[in-house]
Parts: sequence; structure tokens; C-alpha cells
Amino acid sequence: MKKVFTIIAVIAFLSNVMAQELKIKKGNIIIDDQTVATIKKESGRYNYTISDLSGALLYQAAIKSKTPKGRETSQLWIELTNRDNKVQEVTLKLKRFNINLEKRLVENLVEKKFLTSSGVEESLYNNANTDITDELDRILDDFEAAYAIEDKKAEEYKLVLGSPVGVFYQITSDFVLIGYMTGKSRPDPKNNEKVISEYFVYDTDKNPVAGLQFGSYDTGDELKPKYIKTFEDDQDHPIITKCRFYTLDKEPMANRMVKMLFAKGYLKKRTIK
Repeated sequence: MKKVFTIIAVIAFLSNVMAQELKIKKGNIIIDDQTVATIKKESGRYNYTISDLSGALLYQAAIKSKTPKGRETSQLWIELTNRDNKVQEVTLKLKRFNINLEKRLVENLVEKKFLTSSGVEESLYNNANTDITDELDRILDDFEAAYAIEDKKAEEYKLVLGSPVGVFYQITSDFVLIGYMTGKSRPDPKNNEKVISEYFVYDTDKNPVAGLQFGSYDTGDELKPKYIKTFEDDQDHPIITKCRFYTLDKEPMANRMVKMLFAKGYLKKRTIK
């Protein structure tokens, strides 16, 4: 059902934009053969100035992926700043192929009526709205709070994901073996150019405790969490730490997985007080 709604939303978005003929020609934004504004590329990767036909500033527009707290995310959005320095964040909808992000930016502004055939929509222009990054930072605050608890417990109990013995990396607490971890990669059956990676954590008898699957193209960006599945209770636990594809003992995602399982009592519950 969710996919159906997504398809409908995309069709509605494209139909709305296509109903109005939009062109960007020599820096001019043209809607239905009428020039309504100009756009100029500024320094930086995705920074633009949008002006009215007299040359007066309408918006400083930027495609962003970093929140005000400096967190890099996998999500893109449009940040508009008007001449009064009011910031308005706008969702950036993308198509399957997005070679020209400048045009995607303008398409979204037109679709959401920040730019119209008669110029700027004043009721939107004068608003200030940072709901997108407020929500992202709230989500990431929650993850960081949970990670701080896991880090403290790992330090207190001297939790270590250590060197491998064969294919098994040893997990110790207070220098006592409490489990093992393995990692492997295999071709993605849906796309031979991509690789699926898998981590598994075991108890000391090498019974599987939890698994985590992700792709080489999907490295843990914050807004695309992976899920650690614990087999004992069939639960999924989100994780946002990025994989760097190091050896497991130095791999941040692997270490985060071990810390989470230890803190939640999935590895030797009796060691947790």
C-alpha cells in the first residue's frame, strides 16, 4: 500500500509540473512561455541565487544534506533564504535520473508554488520553516543518546571486538570470551555490479545471536537505517553508524552492533548488572 501511495504521489508531482511548461534557458526561469525569474549558480556545489526580473533578490537557494548541527544525512532538501533572511526548508522530490539538480530544484519550487507564473507566492515567501532539519536532528539526538549509553557500558565492562581466530572475531568482556563475530560479502542476486554484506554475532557455543545485512551502496547514512535482527526474539533494532569496510575489529558498524547487543543483554546477560 505504501508503494502505491508513493507511485501516486510521484505521478501527481510530475503531472502538476508537466501541466505547466517549465524551462530554464540562459538563466531564465520560464513558465508557460513567460519569464518569471532568473537563476544563477553560485560558489559551492548546489548554491543558487534566484532573482526577480528587475534583478532584486528573491531567494538564496541551496540543496542541503547537512543539518544545522553538522550531521551529514542521506536526505536532500532545499533551503531557501529570502531577502529578509527568513529560512524556509522545502522537500526535494527527485526523479529516477537526476543529472540536472538545478532543474529539479526549480521544478520543486514551481510545484510547491514558491515560484508561479505571476512571480513569487508571497504567503509562502514570508514564512520561516525549518521542520525538516528540526526533525532530522531530533531523530539523530535520540540515536546519539542511545549510543552514549552503549559506549559507557562497553567501557565499564571492557568490551572488545578483537582479532580473528580463523573466520571468527572474538568478543570479550573483562578479558573473558562472550561471543564471536563474522562478516562476509556476496554478489547481489538482483544486480551483479553490487555486493551484499552480512555481519553475524554468535554466543560462545557459536549459536547465532543476531544478523545485519546491508549493501556496498548503502553504507549506513543516517536517514536510511539498517536493522540488526536478534534471532532469540525476532526483533529488529535500527542502526545508523556508517560502514567503512575495514576489518571487523576496526569497523565502526561492526563495533556498534556488538555494543548494542551487549548493552541490550543479548550477549551474556549475566554480565550486565
